[in-house]
Amino acid sequence: MKYDQPELINRLAAEYVLGTLHGKARVKFEKLMKQRKDIDQAVSRWETHFSDMANRS
Repeated sequence: MKYDQPELINRLAAEYVLGTLHGKARVKFEKLMKQRKDIDQAVSRWETHFSDMANRS
């Protein structure tokens, strides 16, 4: 899988934060987070987004 599409990175980051990215895909994504700032930033954005949503309830 190519990780050069912002839409794909964004979707996978959301799945990662929600905990729905499993198995080898999750392990691969965690490695990419350490190597690529754009992926790490996408995860941080989703963590903030979901945290904000949780705090509103």
